[in-house]
Amino acid sequence: MRGVNGDAPASRPAGGSVAATAPVVRAELVAAPVSGTILLVEDEPGVRRMAARMLERAGYTVLVASTPSEACAIFANEQARISLLLTDIVMPEMHGPMLAERLMTERPALPVLFVSGYSDAMPGTGSEGGRTAFLPKPFTASELIAAVHGLLTTPPSTAADTP
Repeated sequence: MRGVNGDAPASRPAGGSVAATAPVVRAELVAAPVSGTILLVEDEPGVRRMAARMLERAGYTVLVASTPSEACAIFANEQARISLLLTDIVMPEMHGPMLAERLMTERPALPVLFVSGYSDAMPGTGSEGGRTAFLPKPFTASELIAAVHGLLTTPPSTAADTP
């Protein structure tokens, strides 16, 4: 199965179709490249490797965590470098929205991209001043990069992000 622009999707949904609720900008419409450091939290090894590779090929630095506790440890040491949290929603140990809430106590304006193959697991988006989005699995490299770019170029509408 091929996605938009012939990209291979990152994963296939467990069943049924998943509808996107957050608008995703097509990669061709992205005006200027954006760089940054992404904290990627994904418990599925194949999806984690593929997403990291997609982001790195687009010029992002990727810090990879396979569990929320590993992500918290990385965040504690690298908080100032992290531009965006990209997290699966359904994970053992702690779900993605709970992880995001925990990290956002330290960085309230941290952009967050939630990904999931389960549409019913989708958290509310936009509650943090437009700095959260949802991308359904499977996704293509173009869709992932466009979603990340969109979040990184959206100015926070709340108080300044102070670590």
